Amino acid sequence: MYKIIILIGFFLLSLCSLAQISTPEKRKFNVGIYAGLSIWKERPMAAVDFSYKGSTLRIMPNYKYYSLGFTQELAKLSPTFYNLVWTASVYGGLGNELDGFPDPKSNTTSAAGKNSYTKNTTTGILSTGLKTYFAKRMYTHIMGGVMYNKNTGGASHGVKDSSEIIPYFEFGIGMNFFKNYPKLKPEETEE
Repeated sequence: MYKIIILIGFFLLSLCSLAQISTPEKRKFNVGIYAGLSIWKERPMAAVDFSYKGSTLRIMPNYKYYSLGFTQELAKLSPTFYNLVWTASVYGGLGNELDGFPDPKSNTTSAAGKNSYTKNTTTGILSTGLKTYFAKRMYTHIMGGVMYNKNTGGASHGVKDSSEIIPYFEFGIGMNFFKNYPKLKPEETEE
């Protein structure tokens, strides 16, 4: 009987106890560079990230396409895996590019020819994802969501303006200039 009471007592104490997990604090402000690949661009997108207390402003000054984005860290997935966070992002971009094919009968020296036109693109992206911090300064970001894409400027060449809403997926890797997390507290270091 005493053994059963002791076992029940240990069981109740184990239910009442909480794990003492001490996670290191993340640096409040950081600056980093980022390169990402998405399913709708054939070239990597280069960006500069400015982070402050879980909010990231991403500036992407790419060739003929300029974008600005905002990412908010919503929650850590668990106290143990403090370096894995759930995020929400919103992006907007403007760009233009030469579209069309050169006219083989023209004597122009232009690579685009006289049948080409400038296509203007307006983009908006709403996504969610996971961001992982690793190796002192590195991070990865995987995102999925929806993208609105509008193309204009081809009406003078018989090309209709178009707009579409399509699925969006992106994976990228970045490097911060400063360490993601400060040094561990002395009692947490191994000897």
